[in-house]
Amino acid sequence: MAWFYQIRDAKDQVVKTEGGFATEAEAIEAGKKKADGLKRSGALAGGGFGTVTAGKSPLYRCVVGGVEITYEVDNPPIKREDEELFLKWVSTGQRDENSRKELDRRGIRRVS
Repeated sequence: MAWFYQIRDAKDQVVKTEGGFATEAEAIEAGKKKADGLKRSGALAGGGFGTVTAGKSPLYRCVVGGVEITYEVDNPPIKREDEELFLKWVSTGQRDENSRKELDRRGIRRVS
């Protein structure tokens, strides 16, 4: 299971979420580095950030054609269009390279 980080600004609004890290420590380290860069660039509301947190990428389950499929998302929460793309990819058998690359870009992968 992969880890993600989330950066919140001083007003507790989510500024950035990124995933695909092997460990919690890697996610926190990357989040802190990104937060520092955002702060230096002046891209954060109020001039600073409030928190950098890490969590495990959640697993989602669905049933397609009577088969339960588990998939993981690097950047939770999953967006409806991401879920629709994944379900279309799994259920239609149209596993073309462009769809696979788009799922990879969005950080979505089949676990089982």
